[in-house]
Amino acid sequence: MACRGTGKFKITGSYFKELGETYDSQNPIYTLRTFAENVSNMDGTKPYDSLEGGMLGVLAGEMDYFKDFSRKWYGNELSADAE
Repeated sequence: MACRGTGKFKITGSYFKELGETYDSQNPIYTLRTFAENVSNMDGTKPYDSLEGGMLGVLAGEMDYFKDFSRKWYGNELSADAE
């Protein structure tokens, strides 16, 4: 996963396959909120841990992860262009 030719994150082939296989049936909000837990940094390390606990806390944490992931993937570049 790159932005403007610079690699930012990776996902495994098996997760990519899962996304394709469940595209028509999976709730897109579920995919969005769990996506960040399935990415790796370019060096293979995991930037986001799996969350545990109460449902509301986990949901809020997953959305925070996705917001941070989006900003790091492409948001910083797009924000700089808007200035």
